[in-house]
Amino acid sequence: MKITPLSLAISVILPNLAAAQKVENTNSSSVNTIELAPITVNARFISESSFDLPFTTNRISEQTLEQHTDHSLESLMQQTAGVEIHSFGNPQSTVKIRGVGLLSNESGSSDDTAVVIYQNGAPQANNRLSLPIFDMQQVEILKGPQGTLYGRNSSAGVINLMPNLPSAQQEGSIDVKLGTQHFQQAELMFNQPINEQLNARFSAHYQKQAHALDNTQNGGKPLGYPNSRGARLGLSYQPTAQDELLFTAEYNKQAQQFAAITLLDGSTSTDIDDSKLLGDQENSSATLNWTHQWDNFQFSSTTNVLKNNYTTGGPAYDDRVFQVVMGQTFDTNRQMGSTQRNVFQEFRLGSLESAPIFWTIGANYLHSNRDFFFDFVEDETGGQIGGAMYARIDRKYKTRSTGIFGEITYPLTDRFSITGGLRFNWDKLNYSARWEGKTPGSGINTDAQSLTDRYITGRLGLTFDINEQSKVYSMYAHGHKTGSFGEFSTNIASGIQDTPYQAAKTNSYEIGTKWQSEDNRLEASASVFYNKTRNEHLYVLIDPMTSWANTTENFDTTSKGAELEASWQINEHFKLGGNIAYTDAKISKVPANTLSAAKAGNRIPDTPRWSASLSADYTTPIYLFNQDADFNAHIDYHFTGKRAEDVGNNFLLKSAHILNTRFGISTNNSEIYIWGKNLLNNRSPIYGYQFAPDVRFGSIREGRAVGVGYRYRF
Repeated sequence: MKITPLSLAISVILPNLAAAQKVENTNSSSVNTIELAPITVNARFISESSFDLPFTTNRISEQTLEQHTDHSLESLMQQTAGVEIHSFGNPQSTVKIRGVGLLSNESGSSDDTAVVIYQNGAPQANNRLSLPIFDMQQVEILKGPQGTLYGRNSSAGVINLMPNLPSAQQEGSIDVKLGTQHFQQAELMFNQPINEQLNARFSAHYQKQAHALDNTQNGGKPLGYPNSRGARLGLSYQPTAQDELLFTAEYNKQAQQFAAITLLDGSTSTDIDDSKLLGDQENSSATLNWTHQWDNFQFSSTTNVLKNNYTTGGPAYDDRVFQVVMGQTFDTNRQMGSTQRNVFQEFRLGSLESAPIFWTIGANYLHSNRDFFFDFVEDETGGQIGGAMYARIDRKYKTRSTGIFGEITYPLTDRFSITGGLRFNWDKLNYSARWEGKTPGSGINTDAQSLTDRYITGRLGLTFDINEQSKVYSMYAHGHKTGSFGEFSTNIASGIQDTPYQAAKTNSYEIGTKWQSEDNRLEASASVFYNKTRNEHLYVLIDPMTSWANTTENFDTTSKGAELEASWQINEHFKLGGNIAYTDAKISKVPANTLSAAKAGNRIPDTPRWSASLSADYTTPIYLFNQDADFNAHIDYHFTGKRAEDVGNNFLLKSAHILNTRFGISTNNSEIYIWGKNLLNNRSPIYGYQFAPDVRFGSIREGRAVGVGYRYRF
């Protein structure tokens, strides 16, 4: 019998469900004495049980995050079922959820995203995906349109980052890892109560490792050593019993995050002048959260300022690609980058966490200024490769977004409840551009336009409690992704105004069920979904053999599928977890006279039909060197199925099997452990592009790495 990801997941999860039901009916004191707290999320900006929410939420706990060796958010999302990443290896990665999102990002826009990243109640720069996460309480993936509460660019879902908050407990930790592939990582955390009202928490992170590719031009050494460092300071202040203020400041810096592009011919090397490579990013933010409680409701304010800038670039292609495509090599160099400054303010009134009726109303305002530049610094082909992009192009995006919103979950009967929410949003974009050609006599062209978008998003759901441990729900949600101007639009090269891409609109339907045992040791959920999107965006290279010139086309898409997730604390020693996702995502309508190779019915790029994750944790007390200790073991496996790489479905990227482990021995205040990531050494592509029928290039996964680590708590 052929083993598929579905049969594998069912064979693990369903017997566990049945076995757990038996356990519930036994009188084994060794098992039934275990009782866990319910899993909570902040999907609606207050702490709620995920069991009570009428839509799918995936929660990645602090323990799981600590066991994930590579602390980049992008790496974490690559191993999450139902989440798809489009990555070149540089800071320009994009994300889809359940097949909803940008169809490609070869020449896209940083603003064009269907998944927004939040932290401490405020939206982050889209490039946050490639930055590290550290000292986190949990990471939440909210699936389906979340525009009611999260606003613009959340038509596929939200990634909600929840850092650990300052507390009244004095504690600290140091964690150091070393491994193969030049892997180095160090983390520091210190929490200190200042007085009865004020607490402080400081954390810092550093990571460095070898690039996924070797470079033949430097003797086969790694192409670079991507590294990141960051620090966060949190201050919590409670002047009265009703008021709480939280101030958070964070800084992250990333270097040598080079685009990892090579011919997809099985090689793990590239042939490129790495002195021209750029891949740097800086991100700084400050957030002030204030909450005031009355007897029956509370007021919340979130103020955030943010600055993000990145630069990336290098030769247009490596020498191997040039040799295959053009029969010889050329010296080229193009650079691009962006600087984004945000100011965000939100006010909310809402129910308390313990209230029988959830409700919230609020308003927010986002002021965003983003500058983007592209510079074809050098083109030995005389513009043949660059074409209309053989120029210095500067673009400015000034966005003003205002929204008012409200949502309520109201019990109709003892078992039936209804959830409804609406949001009205007004977006204004002022756009300007300047093009200066590099070809002699090409001149200078400018463009200035504005766009206004007024739209409504919302959702409506029903929940039926079968009993105290199980429920079923249904949810309809409408999402909206605002239109804008592409960063690589080329009309301006001819003195013509750039054409904006249209707003994309998503209608989403989900039916699901959730179950939890009385002691919360076993939790399971299952859902089916259907998404229909109008005017999703594709950036089409007009003639990739001779130019980077492109145009924007709008496609209609659909995605449907099912997801299953379960976790089971079998006893005090052993825990199992797993999830599986099936997504059938297709292009349903292609514009007339499209310049792409897309056809109706083609698969949406980067979206596998099957993806799954399984994990097991084991801990047991031991006696070592005349002292009590604990042995801890963790193993996780992630499967990503084959997926189309372009809308023409010219080829499929191979499936991936990723195996990670961690084994450690801990005492009261220290732990030593060994770790391994990608132990199967899967080097399958994470991105690909068909330049010509016999020429495909892309980026590949990092190889196997193993190492040791030491953690000390104080």
